[in-house]
Amino acid sequence: MEDAPLPSDASELQAVQRALEAAEARFRDLTELSPDLIARLDLEGRFTFASGALNRILGLEPVSVLGRRPTELVVPEDAAAVQAFQDALLKGEAPAPARFRVHHAQGGVVWLEARGTRVHGPAGAPAEVVLLSRDITDLKALEAILEQEGTRDELTGLHNRRYLMERLEPALRSAKRYGHPLSFCLCDLDRFKAVNEEHGRAAGDEILKAFGFIARKELRAEDLAARYGGDEFAFLFPFIPAQDAAISLERIRERLRAKDFCGRADELFRVTATFGVTNLEPGHAHPRDLFEAADRVLFHAKDLGRDWVLVEG
Repeated sequence: MEDAPLPSDASELQAVQRALEAAEARFRDLTELSPDLIARLDLEGRFTFASGALNRILGLEPVSVLGRRPTELVVPEDAAAVQAFQDALLKGEAPAPARFRVHHAQGGVVWLEARGTRVHGPAGAPAEVVLLSRDITDLKALEAILEQEGTRDELTGLHNRRYLMERLEPALRSAKRYGHPLSFCLCDLDRFKAVNEEHGRAAGDEILKAFGFIARKELRAEDLAARYGGDEFAFLFPFIPAQDAAISLERIRERLRAKDFCGRADELFRVTATFGVTNLEPGHAHPRDLFEAADRVLFHAKDLGRDWVLVEG
């Protein structure tokens, strides 16, 4: 006896099921061809699928993340941003791509950029979130290089004048608002023009490089040293008064004057520098007020003989 034909609704259901299975198979095949990581999250924000790129990018087997949340993989500092990105997707919003750091299985950190969308099921109800993440570690490294080149003086390695001016006003404003000390210094290399004329520009460049190296070694992480002009330098010291800043500047002065430089015909010579240091005072309302005060101290220091650190008052 022949089997009775299935009801039409059952046949349609089977056809839909076969179509879904075929679509799922095509999706998985396509994801394996992608160099980027493709992942799926359920409505609780847990991984239900991760493509094979996970192993190439993070050294993890896809099965190892199933049931876990993306925030479990990222560095702690980026977890809140990733959670906010994921929550927005789950709500059906279209947030901007998220950039965050993820731990690699073999150690180290990988930068990822993720895009995502919420996907609906056959009945129209939200079903899952699909993520596409690409490795941008090399891009972030390049951005860091470009940013440094944009804020650093190429010869000395110190910050440039533009960066100094960007930092000076907010530092002044913060010191005034919260009442913490702030000191500022201007510095010149003594008779640098004559040194260049006598020993050559190459020797002058070596002096500038050496000064930048010494300054970077002697300052705190929160201090800022910048090449303000040819042989002119500026130092910003947040949270400490001029007398304390002068201690670091004195070490810079002593290390510079003790260093030998090679001029024409291998002649050895030495150079010195003069520093004028001022405190942030109640009447200093603008960065130019700090510059003017420090410049007056520097001018006075040169009148008194150069090669020393002079503190206002």
